[in-house]
Amino acid sequence: MGIAAIVVFCIFAFYGLYQMIKDVMAWRKKKDCAGIDCAAHLAVTVKDQEDTVEGVVRSLAWNMMSEHESCCVRDMIIIDMGSGDGTLEIVKKLAEEYKFIKVMTREEYVEIISAT
Repeated sequence: MGIAAIVVFCIFAFYGLYQMIKDVMAWRKKKDCAGIDCAAHLAVTVKDQEDTVEGVVRSLAWNMMSEHESCCVRDMIIIDMGSGDGTLEIVKKLAEEYKFIKVMTREEYVEIISAT
């Protein structure tokens, strides 16, 4: 066996180990949250991210929807920290599309935190 074959073998071995650990973690998460009404919320703060916010939020939303059975996150809260560009309008549009997304401004967030 040459060096190249050993390197390729090691790469496949590490990849297999990675996949096994990933599968065990996913199974454990599913087992821990199965049948439980988890009250976890995903909070995302944004500011002046007009160019990237839509892709990031859509990616998070798709992950939440595709892992619905095993996901303990009930909804996503996007807090705009005073954007001067079109970030707030973009996330409001996404909140209309995805009903589990809630949008609030920094002032609304501070008001809620101060009340508790």
